[in-house]
Amino acid sequence: MEKILTRYGDGTPVEMSVDDIRRDLEEGSEDAAERGRIPTLAKDELDHLFDIFSSPHRFIGVEPVKEVVLSYDGSPIKMLRAQVNVDRLQCLQIYEKLLGADTLEMGHMDYSFKPIKPIVTYEQPLLEQVLSVTTAPVFYGAMPNLGLYSQPDGPFPNPSELLPQGKIEEAMQSYEAAVEDAVDDIVYVSGAMYESGADAIILDTVGAAGDADFLAGLKATAILKEKYPGICIELGMAGEFVLGMHSELTWEGVRLAGLYAHEQVKLAEKAGVTIFGPVCNTNTSESTPWNMARAITFMKACCEEATIPVHVNMGMGVGGMTVNDHPPLDVASRASKAMVEICRLVGLSVGVGDLMGMVVTHSIASGMGGMRAAGDLVARMQISRGMKINEAKAYVAEKLKVAVSDLTDPVIMNEAREDLNLGLLHPHAGSPKCMEAKFNIAELLDIDINCVNRFRERASI
Repeated sequence: MEKILTRYGDGTPVEMSVDDIRRDLEEGSEDAAERGRIPTLAKDELDHLFDIFSSPHRFIGVEPVKEVVLSYDGSPIKMLRAQVNVDRLQCLQIYEKLLGADTLEMGHMDYSFKPIKPIVTYEQPLLEQVLSVTTAPVFYGAMPNLGLYSQPDGPFPNPSELLPQGKIEEAMQSYEAAVEDAVDDIVYVSGAMYESGADAIILDTVGAAGDADFLAGLKATAILKEKYPGICIELGMAGEFVLGMHSELTWEGVRLAGLYAHEQVKLAEKAGVTIFGPVCNTNTSESTPWNMARAITFMKACCEEATIPVHVNMGMGVGGMTVNDHPPLDVASRASKAMVEICRLVGLSVGVGDLMGMVVTHSIASGMGGMRAAGDLVARMQISRGMKINEAKAYVAEKLKVAVSDLTDPVIMNEAREDLNLGLLHPHAGSPKCMEAKFNIAELLDIDINCVNRFRERASI
């Protein structure tokens, strides 16, 4: 009987029969459908998944023209964890010029809004320097992380200690108080970084502390959008459904506890989120075909509900990826291709994992190539206009006077970028670079670029 090499959710290799893989694909989809009360994958979608897993190739990628925009969380942290000792500025230059990043993300090593608040005046000048030496859109990211607001790290009684004592009301009050402090910190830091020129703000790992954490993200987003109507906010979730740690919190009349991705996205839209990053967790004791079918079932339902761009989180342990710090290329590339093609994604959020297994894999398997092609330009249309991928690609192609299929061709795009002065991967003397190129990009695409506007204002241009 034919055997196919695949893996468990923890990355351990396993050989499975054709029948076993087909069964796991069906059961994974059925598990998601039952939990989320959503449709299972259709037969042709399950067949496509089977073809992906049965491919004999070590590495596979999406079909041409199906490439999507990549966003990131914790970009500098990935490099620092490998003890590659470069400053965050150089780290983002490496992402842009060497790793094919469509967008860049600057975050602090202590990746939460609360500890960043006291040092935000040090973060702002660094961001401004980053913006002056890069061309791709720069996000600033951090987590709400409500756990930091409980004693002993924060001012409020710890709900984890109160609940076992039966002090339910006190625990709920503590969560509610933490939400207000977290919202203040998120708005303060995000506002400061946006006023320094950030192209977008990432609220990452939202909901990690349950429904109160999700509520803080939604409230902060609504306040920021009212204060800065043009701000782009990407809200990335922590888990596939919202844990009811408080259990009675609501937003816009909807109870937050227990919401799955296709329900979360509707509230995110109402709050003013520009890009939504849903999550589906990996089960380490099940096969990757089971996990992938399950993740795609959840994410497909989310994408079908969404009116805003969706960047599915595909870091370690989510989106069908293995729970391993060194994601195997075979599974990672298959997950990238399957998620993009079956969900018809507009974007993908590259999460935790080593650079080779995570960043490089997604970039080659499904990314647009960043400045190597036109990935940064298409990303700007999602950031500034909230365009989904096909509309954004068509818009950029028309402005560049190229075919949509040319947008990921490095040969054609290098010539187009040089002719239109949009910045080059390998710039030469006299060619527009970084901020100069962004001035030209803003004019060509007819969009506002935050750092360009700030530069123009400060230089009295």
